[in-house]
Amino acid sequence: MSDGAVGVLAAIGPNALGCALGALIGGWLGDKLGRKRIYQYDLLVYAAGILCIALAFNTEMLFFGTFLVGVAVGADVPTSLALVGELAPAKARGKLLGFTQVAWCLGPVIVLWMAMALAPFGMMVFGSSSCICSSSPWSRGAAAGPH
Repeated sequence: MSDGAVGVLAAIGPNALGCALGALIGGWLGDKLGRKRIYQYDLLVYAAGILCIALAFNTEMLFFGTFLVGVAVGADVPTSLALVGELAPAKARGKLLGFTQVAWCLGPVIVLWMAMALAPFGMMVFGSSSCICSSSPWSRGAAAGPH
C-alpha cells in the first residue's frame, strides 16, 4: 500500500465516511424498525466488516471492510444510547449514559496503548500514523517496498 493510501485510510478515510452514513441512518432505522433489531443487525455488520479487514488480500477489500465497520459504529451510537436510556432504571439512567460516553471515548485510547505495548514484540507495525498487523498479506506487500 502506498503512503498516500495509508494516510487516507488512517485520516478521514472510509471509516469516517461510513460512520457519518451510519449515524445518519442508524437513528432513523431504529425508530422505524426497532432499536433492538437495528442494534443486533448493526453488530452483524460490524462483525462482517472486521472479518473483511482480517481477511483482506488487497487494498480495496481493506477499504471496504473499514467502510463497513464505520457504518456499523455510526449506526451503533444512536441505537445503543437510546437503548441504554430506555432500558436503564430511572435511578441509574444518568450514570449509565455517562459511563457509556466515557467508554466510547476510552476505547480508542486503550487500543492505542495496546498497540504501543505490542509494537516492541513485532506484533504491530507503525507507519504513516496508523497501525497495521504485520501478519496480513497487504502489509507484507507494502513492507517489501514500491513495485
